[in-house]
Amino acid sequence: IILLISIVLLKITIILSKDNSNSKSKYNYILYETSRHDNRPDITYLDYSDNNTVHEFTVAIKQHNISLLSDLLLDISDIESSNYGKHLSQTEIGRYVSNPIGTEAAMNWLNEYDINIISTTVHGEYITCQGTIDVISDMFQTTFHRFALSSYNSMIKSFDNSENNQRASRLDTENQQFNRAYKYYLPDHLIDYIH
Repeated sequence: IILLISIVLLKITIILSKDNSNSKSKYNYILYETSRHDNRPDITYLDYSDNNTVHEFTVAIKQHNISLLSDLLLDISDIESSNYGKHLSQTEIGRYVSNPIGTEAAMNWLNEYDINIISTTVHGEYITCQGTIDVISDMFQTTFHRFALSSYNSMIKSFDNSENNQRASRLDTENQQFNRAYKYYLPDHLIDYIH
């Protein structure tokens, strides 16, 4: 059930739309999380991200047999079913949904760019990685932007001009800054494997 919930949440966070531009990919993926920044009064756009900034990201592999898993979930939840209460273990769920070909294709692509792989989930559905903004931008044909929480921006103005207070406010602001891309593209050979 936990795996099914994560799948649903992942699908909610990424909006897929056709792209008619001359990109290398058939699809233009828009990060839902970033698209909401424009409407949030507590987030301020700062500038383009520094290309040397190290950024962590997660690649989500498209899982197999989701509809079958959904049917199984409904069946074991149906009080009139002979399978009622026969819950699947995480290992059994992993066997249903794992996509080793997709995971391998993604790993090969990440290795082409010398991306640091931090971790991979047991069944290869999520790969957590780290790389510099310039390399990630090249991989996903995108541009990263830097944002900050507005409450921390206004805090800078409220401090007096003493050197210690200025340094403290800078540190607080830097800790509340983050980098995001509005949209990204995948190479054609990965469209069937990566969300």
